[in-house]
Amino acid sequence: MTSLQRALVVDDEPVVCGLVTSILEMRGYQVDVAGDGEEAVERFRQGEYELVISDIRMPQMDGLEELLHLRALNQRVPVIMMTGHGGDEERVRAERLGALFLRKPFQISLLNAVLDMLQTDAGQERDPSRLSEGTRRAIGSQDDRRRYARAPVHLQGQLRPAAQPGAGARTCRVTDIGLGGGGLQLEMETPPAKGDRVLLDVLSGDDPSLRGLAGEVAWSDGERQCGIRFADLPPEVSRRIENLVVEYLRQVMGGAQIPAAGLVG
Repeated sequence: MTSLQRALVVDDEPVVCGLVTSILEMRGYQVDVAGDGEEAVERFRQGEYELVISDIRMPQMDGLEELLHLRALNQRVPVIMMTGHGGDEERVRAERLGALFLRKPFQISLLNAVLDMLQTDAGQERDPSRLSEGTRRAIGSQDDRRRYARAPVHLQGQLRPAAQPGAGARTCRVTDIGLGGGGLQLEMETPPAKGDRVLLDVLSGDDPSLRGLAGEVAWSDGERQCGIRFADLPPEVSRRIENLVVEYLRQVMGGAQIPAAGLVG
């Protein structure tokens, strides 16, 4: 039996949550609801979601701050941000982190059109050409492609073989975060082979607690990329990495020109 896709709906207005939840459930989603950004981030840390739909103006933590944390935890999950108050600045900031932007009030048919576009096979690029010209205008983006691009993450690091931690250190960049699944994606020259045990030093941010993280290579393309999984990464270490990425993405969202090497302490 195929499990239902999970979606997270975030809004401090129960009526809006109920309406969006009904639409998603009719499309076959299992829906969880959060009343503000803090609750949404905590739910996201504890579960896996295929879609997030969130308001921007909320108490405790607003939607843009929430989006920073969601992107630190998962670069790929589709996120739709919606608001009846935001202007172009909020739209641009959300789109810099790969979120769609809908202005309230919007027609149910518009939300369904966007959901149709997002429901593609895993790993396929979402194609904005599937939206009509009217739908694209309603969403409000001037650049179709930019809205669907993943926000870049480039944290500087080095990777060492666990068997010889004092030798063989190689420069790498952390390019994707999957803390919910215990993994990080790295980019480097000639990555190690699947199954190799390694030690990772995250150098961006100059936090000594992020040195010597012991993990195993879960996959490797043998050319430029590999994925590292950590069996026993303490929650506080995961949170420190998340906060480091949030700070990086905060600058991306603000439009800063970030060096390719990322934040360096």
